[in-house]
Amino acid sequence: MDARKICLDAATLSFTLLAVGCEVFQPTPTPAAKPADSQPDPPQVVKAAVDKPQHAADEQVDPLVAEYIRRIDDIAGRPAPRRGGAALDMQELRRDAEILPPGDEPGEPAPAARQPIPARSEPHQPPAKQPGESATSHSEPPTVTSVAIRGDGRPLTTAPPPKSGDAPEMNAAVESRYGPTSLRDFLSRLPATSSDAPFREQLDERVLQLLAGQYEQARRPLELVSDEHRQLGERFVEALIALREAHAGDAAAGAAAVLRELEALSESLRKLSDLSIPAMALCWKVEGFGRYQTFDPPQFVAGSTAEVIVYCELRDFVSEKRDDGLYHTELGMTVNVLNRIGESVLEVRDPLIRDTCRTRRQDCFVPRLIRLPASLSAGEYTVKATVVDLLGGKVAESRTTLVVKPGL
Repeated sequence: MDARKICLDAATLSFTLLAVGCEVFQPTPTPAAKPADSQPDPPQVVKAAVDKPQHAADEQVDPLVAEYIRRIDDIAGRPAPRRGGAALDMQELRRDAEILPPGDEPGEPAPAARQPIPARSEPHQPPAKQPGESATSHSEPPTVTSVAIRGDGRPLTTAPPPKSGDAPEMNAAVESRYGPTSLRDFLSRLPATSSDAPFREQLDERVLQLLAGQYEQARRPLELVSDEHRQLGERFVEALIALREAHAGDAAAGAAAVLRELEALSESLRKLSDLSIPAMALCWKVEGFGRYQTFDPPQFVAGSTAEVIVYCELRDFVSEKRDDGLYHTELGMTVNVLNRIGESVLEVRDPLIRDTCRTRRQDCFVPRLIRLPASLSAGEYTVKATVVDLLGGKVAESRTTLVVKPGL
């Protein structure tokens, strides 16, 4: 038998030993002594003493050896090596002859009966992950924990409130003892306001009662306040109720009701606001409210008499509805012409100006005709109008200027 056949038989025998699970023991040679200054040899990978067989591609395998290999593979449960025709695949033989035990190839677990017996006692180490092996192939299977969920969104159990100084527990359900309540519950917990409470506090309580839908409680009159403030609070509450209920039913009727309440509220506010004169002019002709012709500029000649209409628009005055069904307005007016040093050179008084109307007036005007005397010397003069609201007890004042030029 030639040398190549001997090598082939040796390789076959080594493969057979590896297939049945036997371990090849090799004596460890005693390293020869080296000089002290010599460098250590690099580490080497120890493999089975199987040389690469050198044979021709067309060399035939002994039929007896091939039959023996097949029987060994059948016993071990491994597939027979691939063969191309009658020739043995030497690449498969070299792979099977490696020092790694069978079953460590990627994707092929090793049977328990074929695990190699370690040569000596060593600490157990997990097998190295081979390429293509998933990270969870050797881990424990996942477990599913059931979770209970309530449809109302509230926790299953309510833990007691934490004591002062205690650290909160992780994932512990906690419910506050002071959770949100309805507005009516909130109002029931509030202490009742005293009769001597300020206007603001009493009005705030009425508004809260209104928002809670308790209109009767909201309509209670304010206590220990002036008549004007009491009426103002009542009109404010009624306007809010009308506005809150305006969306229901007829929208136009609801808007009209809101406007009526707002007008009543505006009238209550006028009683508390100051009288104002938004416009004042020196005119030579007045046709109506906002319709007048002014002197431009207001210049007159000394030594001659001149007539001037003092036009004043008024707002925020008080009108009272009396037994005759009419709204009455009572004013007092005084017009003064002052020189440079503030002395009055002309004064016209109207102690009572009455006005009656079936509809409450929101604003009005008062035209007052005055005559400048011919004795006025040349210079600049100030015209001051003072109006008194006799029913509301309010006063307003406005000023403008005129010039008297020297005569020819």
